[in-house]
Amino acid sequence: MRILITGSTGNIGEYLAPYLAKNHDVIATVTAEDKLELHGEIANLKTKVLDITDREQCDEVVQGVDAVIHLAADSSVDATFESTVELNIKGLYNVLDAAQVNGVKRFIFASSIHSVDGYPEDKQIETYELYRPDNIYGASKVYGEALCSYYAYFKDIETIAIRIAAFNGLRARDNVVGVDPRALASFLHEDDFGAMIDKCLSVEMKEPYYLLNGLSDNTFKRLSMERTKVLLDGFEPKEDAFVETGIELSKELDEDEVPEDISNP
Repeated sequence: MRILITGSTGNIGEYLAPYLAKNHDVIATVTAEDKLELHGEIANLKTKVLDITDREQCDEVVQGVDAVIHLAADSSVDATFESTVELNIKGLYNVLDAAQVNGVKRFIFASSIHSVDGYPEDKQIETYELYRPDNIYGASKVYGEALCSYYAYFKDIETIAIRIAAFNGLRARDNVVGVDPRALASFLHEDDFGAMIDKCLSVEMKEPYYLLNGLSDNTFKRLSMERTKVLLDGFEPKEDAFVETGIELSKELDEDEVPEDISNP
């Protein structure tokens, strides 16, 4: 399969491009000439410069591609409205529309947990619940999910949107690893994500649009993975952030600590 990956030098792209190149022909895009060597020399992996705000470039780069994995975006949680309009809205439209016009079979969109992360921290979120973005970046991902749905049902291109949680969230920064419960519950291990992408590329879709949660098999999960596992027909995440960090949490409640007026949900 010939796969185009946009935004290949980001946190996810720098892992996914060489991972997929083991079994596919991959075109990995970067934003400038000085980044062309960032992936090094890897068999089956070619790097090209792409400005996703330039529609003509988008049309050119998708020629002959079987699938597109769209990672490119302003992904900062404090992203401004202006930057999200250019990259997350116009840029996504350019790449998706170019893919559809040029006969790409499947488009995989990197959405984000931030599209629903405004719910209380003790709630596990299903894919069918209403959007609740917690910042402008999350709101732009809501737009992206909606655009993918529109193109799937009305423009005849299979699309999959994945609400990616904390990808490799246990990776140490300055030798400090965040292990607060919220981060652990949102953890997505790279091995689980790679296996998930493999399934997204190969699964026979029963509907033209899938909205999936992307999470590892953590003891406590911020996002429900049940519908995702059904749609991806056999996908089973294996990693658990709580086990990896050696943190044991009890699911049992002390009856003396439960208020008398507590009501059942």
